[in-house]
Amino acid sequence: MSLKETVMKYYDKSMNYSCSESMLHGLNEYYGLNLSEDLLKACGAHSRGMYGGFACGALVSCADVLALKYSNGHAHDSKEMQEMIMKFNRIVKEDLSSGQCGELRAKYYAPDLRCSLIVARIAELFEQFMNEVNV
Repeated sequence: MSLKETVMKYYDKSMNYSCSESMLHGLNEYYGLNLSEDLLKACGAHSRGMYGGFACGALVSCADVLALKYSNGHAHDSKEMQEMIMKFNRIVKEDLSSGQCGELRAKYYAPDLRCSLIVARIAELFEQFMNEVNV
């Protein structure tokens, strides 16, 4: 099963998870991260661009995982973490034209699908990215 398939299992309406929750649950399962329930719950704050159309919640959940993998515990001097997150942000922006929830929703959201096109594509991009960096 691909990361996209794993994430989309959580994004199914019957699961009632948001974009950010679905992504982090999927990342947790796919990569065997063993994230705490508290962390999985906290990522709900990223939903719908922190409820203001800012950074896409699915993208932020990917950044969370990159931070867990590459941070030295201090974001301001975790150069590898910063580089990995910036690189993935660029990939998403090049592919989807934005990493901003409001802009992505304006282009890809559909009431019956919600943000499934966005969530699925970011999952595909993240799996490709991680495979390329040999993680």
